[in-house]
Amino acid sequence: MVFLISPVWRDSRWCLAEFLLAKQLGKTIFGVLIEATPLESLPPEMTAEWQLCDLVAVQLSREDRSA
Repeated sequence: MVFLISPVWRDSRWCLAEFLLAKQLGKTIFGVLIEATPLESLPPEMTAEWQLCDLVAVQLSREDRSA
């Protein structure tokens, strides 16, 4: 299951419930940061067990190279 993580996702109780249900059902979880979101502000269940892909950092890196 892919989660597109942003501050809005982090603040949504429904998104958290969906994440926790997927975890409870044993789904493979893949988190993708699509907006700058401090990792320490994410649910500990997500950052303790799963790797996250930070697309924000990738985009910023590409912008720096093209400048």
